[in-house]
Amino acid sequence: MSNVHISLNEAQLQALFDRMAKASLESTQKLTEEALQAVKDSIPIAVANTGTQHHTFPKSTKDLKLTDPPAFTGKPDDLERVIRDCEVRFTIQNDMFNTPTKKAYYILTLFKEGAALLWKNVYIEQ
Repeated sequence: MSNVHISLNEAQLQALFDRMAKASLESTQKLTEEALQAVKDSIPIAVANTGTQHHTFPKSTKDLKLTDPPAFTGKPDDLERVIRDCEVRFTIQNDMFNTPTKKAYYILTLFKEGAALLWKNVYIEQ
């Protein structure tokens, strides 16, 4: 088995993060609004089905139980999915992801396999 060394300089990694940060916020907001409306529309049905009128909602978006997107391996075909998934999370949990640094480090947590893991390790070691 041969060792593969992939190296991204800081400018290349910053360009990747910039692209992720600049992806279409409007489409993410629309998707989020539609999802929130679907949740609002389902509340009366849930109340009717449970026979109770008592519901508790999270006090903070930190309390929301969101699953992490799948790991990013570095494959170009997966980049748009990762960007879209992160935009949705950043929009929903905007109180948590309120700086570019927080967003960038969250994205790095998704770099768990393949070339993306190598890029993350190089970035962190610098």
